[in-house]
Amino acid sequence: MKPACTRIVRSYSAHVVKFSRALLSILLLSILCGGSGCANKGGGQSAGATGDYVTGTPLPERREGTSFFGGNVERGQFQPVYFDFDSQAVRSSESGKIQQIAQFMKGGSAQIIIAGFTDERGTAEYNRGLGDRRAGAVREDLIS
Repeated sequence: MKPACTRIVRSYSAHVVKFSRALLSILLLSILCGGSGCANKGGGQSAGATGDYVTGTPLPERREGTSFFGGNVERGQFQPVYFDFDSQAVRSSESGKIQQIAQFMKGGSAQIIIAGFTDERGTAEYNRGLGDRRAGAVREDLIS
């Protein structure tokens, strides 16, 4: 079964993880989903007075001219980590992708933003929670 993966900005959560090692700052590892879980059961998605919103750890401010990719990191160098439908457990087949990033970061100083994505199924609240749990699972794999 091929997972359906769609980036939905309003349904992600982010964790900022700091690693004390000697490389430049890097960014990457978008966790794309295999599905979000719960089907929408008649209720609408939540939105604030000015539109959808995400709670949690805010992303760092981005300054003009700042690249999210360090000098020794290329766009697409690391592959997204996929999850089973309605799951935050890292598949054993995806662990190699996380280990590739861990190896790259060894011996250096780097910052990485881990963002968990889901598809459009489920409520916005559920998807934010699932994305947060997925990001946390990858974080735990990276630091273990």
